[in-house]
Amino acid sequence: MGDAGLSVPGARPQACAMVEQIRACQTQPDPYLRTLHYKLPPAEREKVVEFIAQVCEDFGHLAQTAGLAVTYFDRYCSRTQLDSPAFIGFELAAIICILIAAKFLETRMPAIDELCTLSAKPRTRTTLKAAEMHVLNELGWDLHVTTPHIVLEQLFIIAAASPLCKKRAELLIDMSYHLYKILDYSPLTVAAAALLLSWNQYGDTQSEAKYTELLAQRCAPDLSVLFQCKHVLETYFNEVFRPAVQKGAEKHMCESPVSIFDDLGMADGDAHFTPVAANDASSKA
Repeated sequence: MGDAGLSVPGARPQACAMVEQIRACQTQPDPYLRTLHYKLPPAEREKVVEFIAQVCEDFGHLAQTAGLAVTYFDRYCSRTQLDSPAFIGFELAAIICILIAAKFLETRMPAIDELCTLSAKPRTRTTLKAAEMHVLNELGWDLHVTTPHIVLEQLFIIAAASPLCKKRAELLIDMSYHLYKILDYSPLTVAAAALLLSWNQYGDTQSEAKYTELLAQRCAPDLSVLFQCKHVLETYFNEVFRPAVQKGAEKHMCESPVSIFDDLGMADGDAHFTPVAANDASSKA
């Protein structure tokens, strides 16, 4: 499908222009993130992601807020020497990343006093404010981050995705934050792969055939990379949900994919994470 396929009336030209703008700025995954697994073991990162997820759920935040907080956390850890005295620990870093993400996306931010109570170790308002400045400085105050959720909203417009496929694609994006492997792909590719997989899972062969080439052109280095990312998402989805489907949970899973936290709780039997003390978490790194 060529560029002419993008020249249509309505909101699609604006969405296409937005994707092109994102593509021009970020065609490759963050190189720092590709080395994160050398610094932060997957099991520890999984705990942090679950912690961020549960806290955002408890505060009533959007799934996008949790995703942005995870993105900030990954960037902070990838740019920080975890054995340095300046490192504030995984738990406190996660709390601060939630705070920063909420300031960006939420109409109601969590109170500092509320955040202090989340830690397994006593924290003060002064400690949290100092930690926030530390994280912001480590991030270079570069907080305008492209996430798969942002890209996905534009792809929904371009492809006129159905409500059912939208929910599934959003769920797949939420799931993707738990995967180290997904850091090998750009947000563009992850969003495109999630939409492609949602069509595949719901049997929308018409959309899949119509837009696969376009998604590869706009959102991935090539078609093979898009399919690789789709395979990563599909494999994880099957690992998490197939046991639940066998127990008759398919209806609940399809109708209520509001957030990955509820669905992981359904599949694994426990959506809660007991926070690891910062000092303990640091020693495990």
